[in-house]
Amino acid sequence: MAMIDDATSRVGARWVESDSTGANLGMLEWWLRRSGRPQSFYTDKASLFRTAEKRRRDEPGVEKDAGEPPPTQIGRALRELNITWIGAHSPQAKGRIERFFQTAEDRLVKGLQAEGVKTLEQAHTYLEQEFLGWWEPTRTVKPASSDDAHRPLDQEHDLTAILSHVETRQVKNHYTLEFERRLYAIERTDIGRACEARRCRSRNDERAAWRSALGSATCATASVTEANRPSRRRRSVPLAPARDPTRAARVTG
Repeated sequence: MAMIDDATSRVGARWVESDSTGANLGMLEWWLRRSGRPQSFYTDKASLFRTAEKRRRDEPGVEKDAGEPPPTQIGRALRELNITWIGAHSPQAKGRIERFFQTAEDRLVKGLQAEGVKTLEQAHTYLEQEFLGWWEPTRTVKPASSDDAHRPLDQEHDLTAILSHVETRQVKNHYTLEFERRLYAIERTDIGRACEARRCRSRNDERAAWRSALGSATCATASVTEANRPSRRRRSVPLAPARDPTRAARVTG
């Protein structure tokens, strides 16, 4: 996986197991911490970056649901970082990164074979020290303007929170919410205006548990504890008295 600066051809690349949402968010985090926030993010139109439009089967040209579809996790993160997403209509439109991949498929693969790389750790080392070490002085260019269009990360840009899997849950009247079939109780000291609005955003990762948000304004991180579900006991229903088998049935005719 790789990202390239359109002005200088500087590249950031890493090996990943699959082209997943988590891998793309990790790559974006690395770029943000190194260079800052770019003006735009130019990718293909894969489902990782945009939500597919819903259309009627009998009317392919007519949208089924009016309005803008909800963003993907990557799309949401870019919005919170104020980065514009641009979808390329063809691979040729992403010429710089496609040419980088063509070079990597040739020179990088041959270099890995020549060095006898067998493990993922060795591949990471060769990519960073050898291949990117060769790319930086030979393939990067001096930009036409010395002004860097990257913007610094501001104080409100909590990358740990933004670049994680975020979902929205309804907060109940007693300040509990359900997530992955578990019931959580929010501490009273952490109930903010977002929870007062009866909505919380869960951040599902190992670095932090939850955060609350109202619209685009992020509130303080909420501490939650797993609550015990009340046991659902069945109500006892009195049974009808058993019939006496010795009692004869009365027949009317």
